Amino acid sequence: MFKEYLLQILSANYEDKMMIFDFDGIEKRYSYAKLLSKLDFQIIRYDDATQFRFIYESEIKDNKKKVAVIVDCEQYVPYDFLQSFYGVNLGWVQLFPNLNREALLKHKTLDLAMLYNAYSGLYENLSEFEKTTSFIRQIVYGKANVEQYIRELKEEMTVFLKMKDLDFNAWLYIASQKGKAEYLAAKCGALINLSFVDEEFKKFVFERYSTLSSLIQKDSPVIVSRVMDHILKNNAKIALIVMDGMSVFDFNVLSEYFDDIDYQEDYIYAMIPTTTAISRQSLLSGKFPVELTRPFDLSREEREFISKAQAVGYMGKQICYARGYNPDIGPTIKCLSIIVNDIDDLVHGQIQGRFGMYSDINLLAKSGKIQRLIRNLYKQGFNIYLTSDHGNTLCTGLGSVKGTGVEVETKSRRMLILKDFAKSKELIEKYDLIEYPGYYLDKQYKYYICNNGTSFDVKNSVVMTHGGISIDEVIVPFIKIKAVRNG
Repeated sequence: MFKEYLLQILSANYEDKMMIFDFDGIEKRYSYAKLLSKLDFQIIRYDDATQFRFIYESEIKDNKKKVAVIVDCEQYVPYDFLQSFYGVNLGWVQLFPNLNREALLKHKTLDLAMLYNAYSGLYENLSEFEKTTSFIRQIVYGKANVEQYIRELKEEMTVFLKMKDLDFNAWLYIASQKGKAEYLAAKCGALINLSFVDEEFKKFVFERYSTLSSLIQKDSPVIVSRVMDHILKNNAKIALIVMDGMSVFDFNVLSEYFDDIDYQEDYIYAMIPTTTAISRQSLLSGKFPVELTRPFDLSREEREFISKAQAVGYMGKQICYARGYNPDIGPTIKCLSIIVNDIDDLVHGQIQGRFGMYSDINLLAKSGKIQRLIRNLYKQGFNIYLTSDHGNTLCTGLGSVKGTGVEVETKSRRMLILKDFAKSKELIEKYDLIEYPGYYLDKQYKYYICNNGTSFDVKNSVVMTHGGISIDEVIVPFIKIKAVRNG
């Protein structure tokens, strides 16, 4: 397995102090830092010689603890440091010497574990660019290799889910792996069933989801209601692109075509129920649904966004709420939100499940519309974030339910909000509904959600939709654009 192969190259089982020269950004592709942390290594990022000198003298020199220093760009490293650590050059040449480095760099979303599975059976030199490209396309992404990768991932997930007290970060990791696996399966036409993940995630939602609002981390917000506070700092020039309905699976497809865009990929929790009215308003307002004047429709969404931007110091003429790929952005704008509905429209018009979603979003990505929007915003000096209000999931219809509850959103058929509680017992029994506790919601209503894999659509129809508590709907991408080359 790639994990063991990587540890062998690093000599992690034999060396206690290592300096890893990672100029190809392998850590961004496969987090060996987390791997080393599990082996009790302290991970230190090397920024400059002066700063590291202090850390070395005070924490490392006379200490017996295990330390791994990561140097991720070419810079000066004093000779005595080089002598004190076991040095490892970690790049494409060291990991995959029979493949072309430039071709590997070009495939930014390439999974290294899956690449290794294919590479371990390679006995010829494919160091020419075209040969490596052909190998990636035909063998690495071939159905047999993808199915092997998915089997291994499924086994890993099964073991992982047996662990007790999985925290919010563990579920973010699981969501990322599940989304990637389903993307790879759809890409090569393989069948996949990871529904067992949703059953375990449901337990987490009922036991721990209510605690997410109290959690803070540096690199990314935890929940959509914290996004605005996270990005609106120091009155910077900010652009927030909200791809309505974009799941982890969907971003995997889009990012295939982010060749000239460098980004940091994180994940956040949507509001439950995962409807646009509830979750997107929470995202743009920085409020919990219970704090919103009209949480069940979008009539005040723009006002809520403007109010939040003004509350943190932006003036009215600096704020813009826009839609689509070609917003009219004036020279005074410093706080910008852009709503793009394409993915949600594809979800609700989808009749071919994940395979259809892959095909449709692949066409969207090939059109270059989102890339051009990002490129234009980058040229104008915006700090750009790309995220979603909720994801989507595959469901089978239970039959339509009409006129029984508070109308939230006509396209979302995974949940009901009831004020007339007398109707609830009959509905729960008929449709095997889950009563959701209403975390962060107005308690004068009761909230009912369809079980995993079902929705209030035409009986026995197969649809893509949202509104429930599956991991694909609740955990969504949060992307920070770091640079646009040739932008």
